[in-house]
Amino acid sequence: MLALCLASSPVRWCTISNEEQEKCQRLKQECFSHQQSKDFPELICVRKTDHQECITAIKNSEADAITLDAGLILEASLNPYYLKPVVAELHPKGSGVTTTSYHAIAVVKKGTISSLEDLKGKRSCHTGFKRSAGWLIPVGTLVSQNLLNWSGTISGPVERAVAGFFQGGCVPGLKGEPQLCRACKTGTCDWNDPFAGYAGAYQCLKSGHGDVAFVNEGVVLADSAVERSKYELLCDDGSRRPVEEYESCYWARVSAHAVVARSVDGRADKIWALLSYALEQIKQKQSRCQLFKSPQDSGKDLLFKDSAVGLIKVPEGADAELYLGPKYCAAIQNLKRERIDQDPDTTERIVWCAVGKAEKTKCDVWSGQSNGAIQCAVAETTEDCLIKIIKREADAITLDGGHIFTAGKCGLVPILSEIPRDEASACVDPKKGVTARGYFAVAVAKKRDTDINWNTLRGKKSCHTGVGRTAGWNIPMGLINDQNNLSCHFGEWLYVHLVAYAFYTTT
Repeated sequence: MLALCLASSPVRWCTISNEEQEKCQRLKQECFSHQQSKDFPELICVRKTDHQECITAIKNSEADAITLDAGLILEASLNPYYLKPVVAELHPKGSGVTTTSYHAIAVVKKGTISSLEDLKGKRSCHTGFKRSAGWLIPVGTLVSQNLLNWSGTISGPVERAVAGFFQGGCVPGLKGEPQLCRACKTGTCDWNDPFAGYAGAYQCLKSGHGDVAFVNEGVVLADSAVERSKYELLCDDGSRRPVEEYESCYWARVSAHAVVARSVDGRADKIWALLSYALEQIKQKQSRCQLFKSPQDSGKDLLFKDSAVGLIKVPEGADAELYLGPKYCAAIQNLKRERIDQDPDTTERIVWCAVGKAEKTKCDVWSGQSNGAIQCAVAETTEDCLIKIIKREADAITLDGGHIFTAGKCGLVPILSEIPRDEASACVDPKKGVTARGYFAVAVAKKRDTDINWNTLRGKKSCHTGVGRTAGWNIPMGLINDQNNLSCHFGEWLYVHLVAYAFYTTT
């Protein structure tokens, strides 16, 4: 009986407007009702007034899912909510390529604003309060450039400083600063204002209600070439570029909207089952499953962004910070800090990531000898250490060449190289200098096995230092793959006898 109840448990989708509720109900009746499997989750639509109510409802298990902007994803991940992204939107990038990120840009009418300083006293159009491209990134940038008269939360809310910087604006969802609602079409900062969202903020600029719109590239590129030619981008360094050059004139790269769920018992698999079924119906040209289209005259970006073309499952181990990226998270956290000076005794400390108990013991000795200049973090695997560094929970680790390649893909860079003992004098006299040396990756066989060579390795037993290691895996497997065109099916070619982590077959 328990298994049956779990199999049939529904997915409760949280909506924030009557239009979203209607679209949700339409999907329930027209799309998902055709799925006959008893294990397929039922869609239930839960109506709340705004995103914050939905986040609270999901935390309290009164709802299960909602699609959020990156800024709200971060907020929803914090105490006391602890939600996490489980499914990300895919957006077109051109030539059939899709992406899970977009660019936060500032759009102005040609010839009206020539620098960031020129923004003072102008009217601003925002997608919404606490939204990434429309609020967090532009406000965070103005704070970092010392253009806002704001010394941190201790001096009051940052929105008060924004109201003093701009002459007027439209910030849907903002309360308590009526000056930042003057440019809205209704004169109020209601979430249902026609100038809310990406398309709304862009229309706020085009209609003359504002002088600058903080949006993403998608809404501008969707406009006609004739209309686009009337506008230009204001870069974060104060320069200007044509709107088509957004990749070299953006204020930040922002992760796409994502569906969030509870970190524990979040029903992520059921959410994905529901959405992947709809995606399959879309592939089959079934018009009844319109996830990404909003009915005409019913609003924009209902449940999902209208510009989305697909969805992708977020890896289970990824939390909000990994999904959003540490640079984005750090920028947002700057808007929440008191702006007091850092403790000067902590600024020069380096947190070294140790893998396992033995490395941690050695690191602790090093920390003591350094009088605390070195501090130690510990993780079970090298990959876990890389995650700690990406999330700024640690600063450094020594890596094998194979892991250096992986780290590079995650935005990390090598800064120091090991020096062999026979050149240790360079440590005593740094001016002497030393050229970084590598080592040789070799293959060793018993003398009596005279028949073993690169052409006779098929079917032999092999020993490796570990998966992802340079000499023990990347070099030999790369050579074998090149010579034999294996497409990485090494398990069918070698009897891999000893590999760290017991992981030796790639399919």
